[in-house]
Amino acid sequence: GNNIKTNDDEQNVVIGIRLCALPKDVTRIKVKYKLLCVEFERDNLNTISSWSHSANFDYDNYYVKFPKHTIQSHFINQYDQLTFNAEIQILELYDLNGKIINK
Repeated sequence: GNNIKTNDDEQNVVIGIRLCALPKDVTRIKVKYKLLCVEFERDNLNTISSWSHSANFDYDNYYVKFPKHTIQSHFINQYDQLTFNAEIQILELYDLNGKIINK
């Protein structure tokens, strides 16, 4: 027998934000973010339409490993395209010594 799966396994999607770069002399940043799916919110789908979390980012931890913000495929499959908004608030910046930089 072959190992081909005949049932359609649902392919859920995980969304999030990731750090691309930090300002000079900043080693770590703490942010609060909110991700929102415009279409889910507009159509009042019976699923989560926004995800919020606070996290620290640095070059070793450039994305959020937990919690996973998961969207089930059967909601995604109802649309040709989806729009996401991201609100990101900077809470703290840390310098090369790990001390908080006063804004």
